[in-house]
Amino acid sequence: MAESGYRVIGEDNALAVVDDVKREAPDLVSLDMVMPGASGIEVLKAMRREGLDVPVIIISGFMNIDTQEDLIGLGVKGTLTKPVRLQEVRNVLSDILGDA
Repeated sequence: MAESGYRVIGEDNALAVVDDVKREAPDLVSLDMVMPGASGIEVLKAMRREGLDVPVIIISGFMNIDTQEDLIGLGVKGTLTKPVRLQEVRNVLSDILGDA
């Protein structure tokens, strides 16, 4: 989404995300519920244990009301259900980060 003013860093392995967040100090992290190496919730919990309080959004094809309530309890700032539309992503990013 560079055309929108955002710099995006991708990671193929969920277990590396916490180190990436420590090193890069991003404004926001997006996690999928199902990722190689660990679930998005496991990564989120690891980030919180490390004291990383960066805003997080969760993207999933498996979202239900109980899951959303659990995620809110973990401090998730937004959720997106697959298939995700680009405008939905822009809206969530704008809500959390403001206009880029």
